[in-house]
Formats: sequence, structure tokens, C-alpha cells
Amino acid sequence: MDVPLPVADQDALVLKSWRSHQLMASLQSRTATGRTIKFSWHSDTKPDVGESDDAKLLPLWVEQLRAGATHTTRRLTGEVFENAIYTGGTYFVLKDAVGRFVKVGVYNIPNASPSSAAELFPQGKVVTIREPYMKVGADGMAFVRVDDLSDLRVDVALPGQDATAWQLEGKLLFAAGDLAAALESW
Repeated sequence: MDVPLPVADQDALVLKSWRSHQLMASLQSRTATGRTIKFSWHSDTKPDVGESDDAKLLPLWVEQLRAGATHTTRRLTGEVFENAIYTGGTYFVLKDAVGRFVKVGVYNIPNASPSSAAELFPQGKVVTIREPYMKVGADGMAFVRVDDLSDLRVDVALPGQDATAWQLEGKLLFAAGDLAAALESW
């Protein structure tokens, strides 16, 4: 049976992976060939699950993400922790409403480049990912993969900025049967 790592250890592992990814991006930008560094298998993408109404999507936290799963009827919202980087895809670390970290890879951005990555996803930008797909990358680390740009919402309000918002989130989660997340909100 897999025993989950303590929260602090999981977050430290995400940030360590992120630092390695940043180093690879900086090395890539210095090479004459400008080769793309592969952190993911292109064949492992989010299955088509149809369209869901944004208003009906329930909140989701990093702790609830599961590798290999599309989290239908859910949305993950957080702030970009540090400026995004580009290594064949645009990557950033998302800090969710309860302070947990996850790496996010966004693909299929027209004209994406190292210079555009930080402009698109600067530190502090609030992002929502509709029905996030969590996968394991080529480096062995789990991350959220976004292939369809319509799954992204930017400059949205962070949930839970005050007690009333947290209570509303809790009620929505409770109504959906997610008691653990509802209790965390309350």
C-alpha cells in the first residue's frame, strides 16, 4: 500500500522538480541548437470528456489530484508561483487556495516561446484549469497537463478570499458529496 508523503514533503518535491526544470530551460536557451527538452510524452493527453458548464464546476485542491485521472466536474484555481518557463511547452507552478503546489504544463499555445512564457503566466497571475488532467511526466513527476486552451481561465478571483466565500465553497462541495473537501473549506 502506498503511503502518501506528508504535505511539506510533497510540496518540497514539486519545487525541487521545478528548480530542475528551470535549470534545463536556462541551459536550453544557451545552446546553439536550441533543442527542446522532453518532460512529457505527447501521447499521454487528457481524454475528451465533453464540455461542462463553468458555473457547475466544483473546486478542487492539489491534494485531491490523482495521477492518470481527468477530474471531471471540478476546477483547480490558484496563483502562478513564479514566472512560467518554456521547454517545448509552457510550464509553471500553481499554488492553490490552500497553499499547495503543483507543476502545470500548457501545450498548443500559438507562437509559444521562452520570451512569451513569462508574459502569459507571470508570477501572481490567477489561473483556473477546467477539469484538470494529472499525468506523470518523463521525469517521473506528476503534473497537470493542459492541451486545450479552452480549459484555461486567467485573471479569475481566487476562491476563499474571505469567510463567506470559503463557506460557499464548502456548501457546494458538501452538496456534491465531497465531505473531506467541504470540511477543509469550512
